[in-house]
Amino acid sequence: MGTVSRVHTFSAGSVLTAAQLNNEFDNLLTSSAINGGLDATNLGVTAGQITASKALVVDSSRNLDDTTTTNMINNLTLSGTLKLIDDQALTLGTNDDITVKYDETTNDALEIAAAVNGQPLAIVLKADRGDDAADEWKLNIADGGTLTLGNDIASAGTYVTGLTITPNSTTAAWLLDFEGDVDVGGDTLSFNAAATIDTSGNNNLTLSAGTADVVVTASNLAPASNDGSAIGVSGTAWSDVFLASGAVVNFNAGDVTLTHSSNTLTVAGGTLATAALTASTITASGIVKTDDTTDATSTTDGSLQTDGGLSVAKDAVIGDDVKLLSDSAVLSLGADSDATLTHDGTTGVTIAANPITVDSGAALTLDAHTGVFVFKDAGSEVLRFTEGNSGDVTVKLATDGKDLVFTDNGDATNLKILDAAAGINVPGEVQTTKIAYTDGDDAITIADGGGATFEQTLTVGSNGSGKDVQFYGDTSGSNVLVDASADDLILTNFGLAVGSDATGDVYYRDANGFLARLGVGSNGQVLTTNGTIPSWGSAGGSGDFSGPGSSTDNAVVRFDGTGGKTGQNSGVTIDDSNNATGFANLTLTGELDAATGDFSGAVDIAGDLTLSAGADGALRFSAASSVKMLDNSATSLVFEEADNAYMTFVTTNSSEAINFDVDLLATSSTASKPVLTLKNTNNGATSAYLKFVNDKGAAGADNDVCGTITFYGDDDNQDNIEFARIEGVVADASNGDECGALKLYVAENDGNNTVGLSLTGSTTDGEVDATIGAGSASVVTVPGHIDLAGDINVAGELQTANIGYTDGDNAITIADGGGVTFPQAATFTSGFSNNDQDITNVGDIAVDTISGDADSNTTIGFPGSDVLTFSTGGTEALRINDEGVLGVKTTPASGWHTDHGVIQIGTGALWVDPHDEASANNMVFLSNNLYRDSSDEWRAIVTDEATRYYQYGGEHYFDTAASTSAGAAVTFTNRMMIDSSGNVLVGKTSAVAGGAGSLLLANGQAYHTIDSNPVLYVRREGSAGTAVNFHNGTTLSGTIGVNGSSASYNTSSDYRLKENVIDLTGATTRVAQLQPRRFNFIAEPSKTVDGFVAHEVSDIVPEAITGDKDGNRTAENVVVNASGEVIAEDVTEDQWTAGKERTIKTAAIEAADAVLYADGDELPEGKSIGDVKTPAIEAQDATYNDPIYAADTVWHESLTVPVYQGIDQAKLVPLLTAAVQELTARVAALEAA
Repeated sequence: MGTVSRVHTFSAGSVLTAAQLNNEFDNLLTSSAINGGLDATNLGVTAGQITASKALVVDSSRNLDDTTTTNMINNLTLSGTLKLIDDQALTLGTNDDITVKYDETTNDALEIAAAVNGQPLAIVLKADRGDDAADEWKLNIADGGTLTLGNDIASAGTYVTGLTITPNSTTAAWLLDFEGDVDVGGDTLSFNAAATIDTSGNNNLTLSAGTADVVVTASNLAPASNDGSAIGVSGTAWSDVFLASGAVVNFNAGDVTLTHSSNTLTVAGGTLATAALTASTITASGIVKTDDTTDATSTTDGSLQTDGGLSVAKDAVIGDDVKLLSDSAVLSLGADSDATLTHDGTTGVTIAANPITVDSGAALTLDAHTGVFVFKDAGSEVLRFTEGNSGDVTVKLATDGKDLVFTDNGDATNLKILDAAAGINVPGEVQTTKIAYTDGDDAITIADGGGATFEQTLTVGSNGSGKDVQFYGDTSGSNVLVDASADDLILTNFGLAVGSDATGDVYYRDANGFLARLGVGSNGQVLTTNGTIPSWGSAGGSGDFSGPGSSTDNAVVRFDGTGGKTGQNSGVTIDDSNNATGFANLTLTGELDAATGDFSGAVDIAGDLTLSAGADGALRFSAASSVKMLDNSATSLVFEEADNAYMTFVTTNSSEAINFDVDLLATSSTASKPVLTLKNTNNGATSAYLKFVNDKGAAGADNDVCGTITFYGDDDNQDNIEFARIEGVVADASNGDECGALKLYVAENDGNNTVGLSLTGSTTDGEVDATIGAGSASVVTVPGHIDLAGDINVAGELQTANIGYTDGDNAITIADGGGVTFPQAATFTSGFSNNDQDITNVGDIAVDTISGDADSNTTIGFPGSDVLTFSTGGTEALRINDEGVLGVKTTPASGWHTDHGVIQIGTGALWVDPHDEASANNMVFLSNNLYRDSSDEWRAIVTDEATRYYQYGGEHYFDTAASTSAGAAVTFTNRMMIDSSGNVLVGKTSAVAGGAGSLLLANGQAYHTIDSNPVLYVRREGSAGTAVNFHNGTTLSGTIGVNGSSASYNTSSDYRLKENVIDLTGATTRVAQLQPRRFNFIAEPSKTVDGFVAHEVSDIVPEAITGDKDGNRTAENVVVNASGEVIAEDVTEDQWTAGKERTIKTAAIEAADAVLYADGDELPEGKSIGDVKTPAIEAQDATYNDPIYAADTVWHESLTVPVYQGIDQAKLVPLLTAAVQELTARVAALEAA
């Protein structure tokens, strides 16, 4: 560069004009000395600018302007300092609109002012030349002092005010108005030094006022110390507190909590104590307690009151009376109020339950003061027990023609008649296979054909009153007769075979009572005995014994003299009953042991009479003897121990009685003893009776037990168990309608006593209801006859070989195995069941209708040729037409394919198409408004839409069809299918990702494809909240939440999921390493976006990147389009090849004429001969599905495909946040400096 000469030389104090400056600048810019002038090329600045390397000083007496437009400075660039001295202004604008100066005199501050009085001042600060939105800030001071700060973030050049400061003459009345959020970079905000807001505590916000602090965390609002602050003060309270659903009010770190759930507050950990509490629902996890002791006498007093009902989930224990004060009140039992105790509005109570079990540990008394016990069913009388004036009890069925059925619950409990004098009279025939003793031991077994086996001794007649017994042989006239009247055993044409004995054998009774044979002895032997059995022996002895020649009958032989060989008669006799008589005096040196002792004279005992001899020490008197007691005395004879009276004989006139103050126990070790006998010898119709009285001293009630007889015995563990019980019970205590019940209980299963026989009187005179057994499997055994006016109803099994007429003719023979033979014609008037067995040797059975015995409205009908119907309640429920189609509550459509098995319900049907039986792939269909005719054509039943589901070859298809006329051919569109791999396809026909529709793979993958509109809608009804959850295994990783206006994308960030938490530092350095880029995606070449390149970020924020740079994977069975893009995977080559071909959607249909109803056809209701049975068919062309894959696609068995990297830009936010915080701190430090 050469030398440049200046145009003007300025002396000190000279005034420099703009023209002079311009001349100098022009000289510089055009000087040849610098190769064509000083311009942007050689200086690197914009042409027309001047740069001063020295300070340019303008004092108050000089102007850098000559006020003419031509001499104005266009641009002034200073590399040094442009200095205005104190109180001098830099004026801006043609009209001097704004001045800038340093006001040293008044305010000692930089002053920017609007030069015109009353005008506002606006200052605009621009970044990036202000060409984009948010690049400009505008500071505005209105006339009057209000300051506003705005930004053009919404639209470039249009400012939105975010901060307004309004001054006031009173400092406290200044107003600072932020339109958005306030971000304070420091830790503390102080208010007049009396209150502060401190944020220095690990992301906590501490509000301090005086000595009380309140700490606000990300999830809590709490005082700085326990029990440190209150919410509200006395006299200045909050109006309302709003808590979210599920909120918990926590007292003393969980000691007591008050938790909200749907419409409920729950108190846990303690007791809720209150004088008065009103709430819709109160739930306490602990005890709700009141210490008030007021009795409840009505519904409006007492310690615990409610205007509504009282619900208790578990047991309720009431210490005193329970009162139901309303008339007709009901006490309900069971989850569905299965059992009820209902007040009848007066003085009565009705118990309604199914069943009703009364289990009394002691006596159970039914006391019907009128002697009438009535059993009802649904309010109608069924059975009545009535006690007559004579004491007899009459059992009466209320309904004529009904049976009194005795049954049990299946444990083979028998019906036992305990009174040996009682019997059951059956005028007809009793058929059974066994007759047993009362303890269950088999007594007689009756075989098929009539043979009888007696398990123990057969006794005919009784001692002293025998009965003849006769046995017949196979030969006519051969018999064995036991003639009771002659006491003879007569054998007619019968031999007595006594074994292989020889002539002269002797028979005797052995120790077991059997006839034993003793073979004939040798010549000269005599028959001797050892005291037990006889035997043959040699004759011997030292002399012969001789008697007196005659004697008294039954006299005891006594020796005459001492020789031992001479006997004489005596006056002491022992009769055939072993009674000894004739003793004058009997002297005993030891004990007298005798079963009885008869004394004709007096027995004088000077001292006590101690009865200890023998087994029982009994004192007995003959019939002529008696024990005399004091007459007309309340204590005529007392049996007592010390001062405890056990039994007292009362002889008070007209009140004679025997009182027992202890249990009356009669004990015997003798079999069948003791026996309690009440005997009346009066020559009258009445006799003795056993009377039980329940005089409770208060009003009697239903189910009061009048008296009980219990029966105890030992089980095999020698535990004394109650095996049976008889109770007299009050069935109905209503005055005027008194009814009683007699219940016989027996132990079953585990010793629990169950009612086996119940006789209950009715409020209807002359009726007594009886129930025998406790279940359908109970067995009633009657050894004798049953005399009933009605029928015998056996709920269980009746076993017999023959059922005969009253004259003995067999009517029904039952063979072993269950076969039944009717010798004559059989007529069934009330139905017949053969239990799935064959019926043989019968002719035709012709019926129009088969109906149930118990329900004539339930029938099987034969309304026409080859038609079968089933009806219930008088309404047809099932119909099988002449094509074998089953209609449920409908008449099935005619014209079904005859090979199909069909169930039609309304217009819907379930059916099987077996035409592919060779491959075992029968097609199972579930359809609506559809049938398939004999030409395999789909047709509508009625005019409407049609649907079908069918399963074939392991795949499931769901199809729909548009509305079609009745009888017309139907064309279907597949809507969904489940293929044999378990994949679900909606709107698709192949399990490939390409093409519109939804694909749910069996491996858990899901594909949803659509050409336009959103692919997926996620909608949450009601309140805002989480719409989608994302889990990694069982751990929640993130959510998508929605509210009324926006969606939020959240990742799990709970502190409990984290560890090793430290502050993020060096953020600005890492952010400076990021390289924001502008680019377009290859798939969208016309759209430029801002962003990052993933691998350029991976070294700086690796957690934000997924995948590896240039990553690949190997894909199997891949289909690629003409652009080389993978459009499907896991597609076999055969599937791809087949997918390039179009497939038949609907088959072609041939035309066919209509078919009319003709003679011989079954005519449905409303149809006549000549009506259309099957409509005409119009011809239709086949339709086809489009190919799945285009012809230019390529299939690869294996292909390397890229795995693209991704970036989660949300993971950059913490780094950017930390960088902003660091920069904010630096700015604050610079501002402070």
